[in-house]
Amino acid sequence: HLLTEAVSVHRAAVEATPTGHPDQAGNLANLEIALHALFDRTGDITYLEEAVEIAQTVVKAAPTYDPNRPTYLSNLASILLELFERTGQAQLLAEAANAARMAVSATPVTHPNHALSLNGLTTALTALSDRTGEASQLEEAVRAAQAAVDATPAGHANRPAHLNALA
Repeated sequence: HLLTEAVSVHRAAVEATPTGHPDQAGNLANLEIALHALFDRTGDITYLEEAVEIAQTVVKAAPTYDPNRPTYLSNLASILLELFERTGQAQLLAEAANAARMAVSATPVTHPNHALSLNGLTTALTALSDRTGEASQLEEAVRAAQAAVDATPAGHANRPAHLNALA
């Protein structure tokens, strides 16, 4: 199975990378992606759970100046939401919202992915509000969704998704 082999090779790359090495976060992120793909293929939740653990390690390993840090944070938020959907573990929603907030903070307003980070925050906060019933979380989600729409020009391929999230 090629995905299993890919996971093994990515594990070897991670093991061969010293702590603090500039490639550490990227190698871990590649392992996370391979584990997530293996979960998608097999449905084995243990792969998704390990991918979440790796995503958390990626964020810890990535220095604040790493240009990929916002992506790592967004990926963490997204995978935490996916694990919540599979397990119903409520604390995953708060973790996802926190990771999404950090992704928005780490993404410069002028960056092309800023609106996507805001949309990810909208998704996490909406799920969290649905679970907790907290109006303040839903209000924050609306502000994030509006900011995503405002940051996306008319005619942009992502604008319909941002408008849908706002609605």
